[in-house]
Amino acid sequence: MAQQNIYDNETFFEGYKKIRENKINANNLFEIPEFVKKTPSSGVFTVTDTYAITLMQLAYQEGISAPDDFKLVGYDNLDCSAILGLSTIHQPFREEGRIAANKIIQMIYGNEEKDEIIIPSAIVRKTTLC
Repeated sequence: MAQQNIYDNETFFEGYKKIRENKINANNLFEIPEFVKKTPSSGVFTVTDTYAITLMQLAYQEGISAPDDFKLVGYDNLDCSAILGLSTIHQPFREEGRIAANKIIQMIYGNEEKDEIIIPSAIVRKTTLC
């Protein structure tokens, strides 16, 4: 299977410009399905799985579906995301909490804190498959 170019500068910046012009955000999520119909972009990335799931429902009501009409990725990896087939970014909350607690303990005892980097991972599911 040939690798598909999933990132196109021209399409990305054209879509970004339209989002900025239309001020599409969480407050007017209902406008996104119409935006997807009019914009030749390949996908939408939302800041939470909750927004992505809401967008999936709104798009479905408009006759638009992921991945057929656009690709969709959320962020959180909520349990329900797997059931719905939502591609997402897994954010390791438990690990983040452990590191934060250790940093606080180190600060209390006056010990030097060491920086730790946590890298989220992509979970590819139905909403981004070709």
